[in-house]
Amino acid sequence: MVMDRITAELYSSARIGCYFSGEPAWGLVGFFRRDPTGTGYKAVSGFAATGTNNVFLNNISPGRNQTGVNTNYFYVDFENITCQDVGTYFCISNTGVRSIGSINITLPKFPITLEIPNDIQENKTVTLKCTGVVSPQSGRIFWSVKQPGETTFAERSFSGDVQVMAHKGACTNTLRRELTTTFDLSWNGTEIRCETENPAVQSEVTDILVLPGDFCDPYPAMHRLQHPYDCQSYITCIPGLILTSSCPGDLCYDQLTDTCVAKTGGNNASNGACTKRRI
Repeated sequence: MVMDRITAELYSSARIGCYFSGEPAWGLVGFFRRDPTGTGYKAVSGFAATGTNNVFLNNISPGRNQTGVNTNYFYVDFENITCQDVGTYFCISNTGVRSIGSINITLPKFPITLEIPNDIQENKTVTLKCTGVVSPQSGRIFWSVKQPGETTFAERSFSGDVQVMAHKGACTNTLRRELTTTFDLSWNGTEIRCETENPAVQSEVTDILVLPGDFCDPYPAMHRLQHPYDCQSYITCIPGLILTSSCPGDLCYDQLTDTCVAKTGGNNASNGACTKRRI
């Protein structure tokens, strides 16, 4: 008797089985899963020589293939492997023969959620966040940056950066990095992304675009200007404050008419090529 040892991707379908031969007098074969605490066993499926199959889990379908004289392959198909299905399995016959198998998993590439403020002002505190799903054993999440003139991204550590366990699961951890910091103008045009290891996933890339602290200095109070990096936004200059506002929907701010217009409308020729962010 030989039971499979398989590795499957989490939330995919999978099959674990047991070859059994040379025992013509067998009457019953059972599949059991060891309790994660190691204190007991849970029945998975039973196979009778009469052809009757018993099922004790909701997400499986049992089967039997006779591959030769007194040779059978008993199996269960999992429709959707979950964390609870991972572990050690046993195939046992009523004649006393047994074998040990296992189900291990790999993680799919869960997307990373990246939260970067739309407006970063020079030397003003901002918080950047990213969230990803990793393996509890060796998974991690980190920032990587590519500064102007560089050709590749490199892992970057920041002061003010903390890692938070957003959720601890049976076979996955959801980790979040929260970076609270300030940026000066030397960061302008730097590309930043978040990455996970085990599994290896990269977030979307975004630019760090820093609005100069003296941007409003030449203008009177309550003067409005088109945002230099975001054509859907505009800036209101308030004494001691640079206030950023956004046009509703897909509208773009038109400096000449001081209104929000359609991308192809207004007197500002740049509106025809308006994208959410621009350098």
